[in-house]
Amino acid sequence: MMGCKGIEIQGTLVVKKGKDNVVVQRSKSETIGHWFLKVAGVVEMLRHGFESKDIEIEKQFKRGRTTCRADIYAKKTVKRKEVEVWLECEQSPQLSSFSDKANKIRRVYQGRIIFLVYVEDFRNFVDSLYQKNGGENIKFEIRDAVPENTEIWAIYLGTLPRAVCGLRRKHNKIIMLEGYWNREKLFRKPIYDKIEKLTM
Repeated sequence: MMGCKGIEIQGTLVVKKGKDNVVVQRSKSETIGHWFLKVAGVVEMLRHGFESKDIEIEKQFKRGRTTCRADIYAKKTVKRKEVEVWLECEQSPQLSSFSDKANKIRRVYQGRIIFLVYVEDFRNFVDSLYQKNGGENIKFEIRDAVPENTEIWAIYLGTLPRAVCGLRRKHNKIIMLEGYWNREKLFRKPIYDKIEKLTM
């Protein structure tokens, strides 16, 4: 069997929108999948009106002795109001992934959190919720898995990566975020209380 010794993939990718450029560097220990999700996150932030000066990659937050690093942090001012978001890239998430990670983030940051996952992982996540307890109390299962003021966006890697749909939990309401794909592609009706557009 042929080995992979001596082979490595080094990466720097430039995401452009007009004259605006954001460089997304791949660290040595970072998986290709995680790096692609970061690229997708930058694409989405530019798509939603953030500029390169508004976007920071691997931004470190510290409060007391707790330190946490955002895969992507974006902040801009709209009509004198600050809009900020923390993007976290999650490959192959488990049911507890979002709650565990969000709890750590909340120690240093109280704003909007969006988890980016691949469409396949999103499907698996939703299916696992249906399978738990035979699909009974599906909304309770979602509320248990998706923390308050947190969203999950499903990323599709086409010629240009994009968020195609998602979920948001707001208090006890489960909001289905409809993006490039309509809800019939991924959802069964009992899973959500309301439909909104996937947007910032």
